[in-house]
Amino acid sequence: MEKLKEFINNKEILTKTLLVFLMLQPLLDFAFLFKEKVVNLFGFSPSTIIRILGIGLICLLFLLTNKNNKEYKYLFIYGALVIIYTIFHHLHALNFTNYYNGYNFGYTLFSEIFYIIRMLLPLSLIYISAHYNFSPKQIEKLITVLILLICGSILFTNLTVISLGSYSKTTIKGSIVCWFKSNRCNLNYYELASKGFFNDPNRLASLLTLITSIAYYILIKNPKLKNKLLIILLMLGTFMLGTKVSTYGFTILSVLAFILYLFFSFVKKELKFNRSLFCFLSLVLVFLAILIPVSPALNRTETENAFLSETAKLNDTKLKESMQKLEKEIAQNPSQKIELEKDYIKKYYEDYNINPQFIIDSYSYEYDPDFWLDIMKRPLKERTDFRLIEELMLKRVKEINNQKLDNYLGITFTRMGNIFDLERDFISHYYTMGILGAILLVSPYLIITLICIIKILKNFKKNFNLKNVFYLMGIGIALSAAFYSGNVLDGLIVTLILGFFMGGLINSLFAENIKGE
Repeated sequence: MEKLKEFINNKEILTKTLLVFLMLQPLLDFAFLFKEKVVNLFGFSPSTIIRILGIGLICLLFLLTNKNNKEYKYLFIYGALVIIYTIFHHLHALNFTNYYNGYNFGYTLFSEIFYIIRMLLPLSLIYISAHYNFSPKQIEKLITVLILLICGSILFTNLTVISLGSYSKTTIKGSIVCWFKSNRCNLNYYELASKGFFNDPNRLASLLTLITSIAYYILIKNPKLKNKLLIILLMLGTFMLGTKVSTYGFTILSVLAFILYLFFSFVKKELKFNRSLFCFLSLVLVFLAILIPVSPALNRTETENAFLSETAKLNDTKLKESMQKLEKEIAQNPSQKIELEKDYIKKYYEDYNINPQFIIDSYSYEYDPDFWLDIMKRPLKERTDFRLIEELMLKRVKEINNQKLDNYLGITFTRMGNIFDLERDFISHYYTMGILGAILLVSPYLIITLICIIKILKNFKKNFNLKNVFYLMGIGIALSAAFYSGNVLDGLIVTLILGFFMGGLINSLFAENIKGE
């Protein structure tokens, strides 16, 4: 029994358990684990259940090994605030009004509590990891495994043309070889961008930007061949994924890594200049100049711009005439207004290039034809801006609910999920959790980042070092990606690893103030 206690109380057991748990994260994000049949079988995705159990075990080990019980009073206060918020959030959610014959967009207390628990998991990891100073060797091992699992599988499935498409639910039709052919094998980004067998490309892209910054830090500190090969694998993986965040994120970080390497070598003199490393970093920039023009991310921009230009020429006059005709019919038959609007929307919504999922499934025109007619009157660029339409749907639901407390307590994550997830983190949390929920569950990421920036600037000479800068850079670009692409802070594959490195940055900057290690 004593030996068991000694084993459990060994802090090395906690750190090893935590690292192995993080290494397993890519395996828990395979798409088949989120299929409807699998989710219905368990009630939730088995990935989420495993992650909750894993964090629960890590928290238990931390409680057994951390002797500084005085800290816990702050955790109890925070926990009490979350519980109080959840109670008021639920009571407010029950008082919901709409146009939709009593339909409340599928709100349930259980699913909302489950979501709040998911949001708390990475915050607990920030707190725990801040108490431990993980060695460079441990961090290198973690990053190596993550790159091999994520980018290695993307590379393999791309070359063998068995990968799922980043922008579709089907298999890609061509590999990276097609990028360099004059006709791109008659394929576009939709058929070439590949995410391996993973679930969500946005979350993967955000995670890879974080990993890229840490990988460059590891390379600069230890410029051996293995770490150079990992950067090349990262470059291929991020470009094959084909999102703007992954492609341009890797590019921006590569440029910054090159500049910072020179700064820390010649200005700060923290590093000894390595000619071989300098040549490698320069070569990466050359490869990027070759890859960007043929990448799926750039092809997507070109394809979308061409589509908007061509569609605007073809449809604008025709649609204006049809809308004028509808308005005349409504003026002549005001009693039939709703039916005339519904018939018009059903007939013409495809010509307006409105996403069928939005107008039929997410927020049906059958419920609110006036809303969709207003959308149809907007310019083509706005009608095809998915993030704008997503936000307008949520804003409309909130407007109809017409309760001031929506601003503070939100309309719930469950309702947003049953409409459509707004692909703009922080803004989406304002709608779903309200200001109070966003402060409790989302603002810690921003507050911690801001405090770390201030700490670095206050003691620039000491704290503006290679590790802190690259950690902060990775965290900053990952949070920026969350705002830009959305659905990131709700994805545990990103936030658990993000939480770990945020804790690492806190430990690096505030180790003298953190007890219990």
